[in-house]
Amino acid sequence: SDKRFSFKLCLSDEANSLHVFEAVIDLMSYITLAVKAHSEWYYDDYLSLGGVYATDNKQDIPLALNAYIERHPNVKTIYLHLDNDEIGRKATEQIIEALQDRYTVLDEPPKSGKDYNDYLQNEIRKRKEQTR
Repeated sequence: SDKRFSFKLCLSDEANSLHVFEAVIDLMSYITLAVKAHSEWYYDDYLSLGGVYATDNKQDIPLALNAYIERHPNVKTIYLHLDNDEIGRKATEQIIEALQDRYTVLDEPPKSGKDYNDYLQNEIRKRKEQTR
């Protein structure tokens, strides 16, 4: 239950890009989409935060993210794939503000749906409809 240690998927000790998600299911959904797109997803690292929240202190970042970047000094780029809801958008803004001086931080929410699991389900539905 220690929030500093959340679910992560790291296949390379040399990864310099980190993809960050609110929940494990979103992380796994993103990778499923990447596999289907034949991308080289396995060169990057992936981290689930176990949820997010916004605080009054603009320099606050989620504990899991802070612990991860402290242990992985080679990370240069952070991709935020947080939810398309008020909390996810506010957390994204706060993380970008807190880290933009030290990292390249990119906001990449799902193209549709609330989160990447919704986006994956939408894509599966579209493919099923196309094959009918």
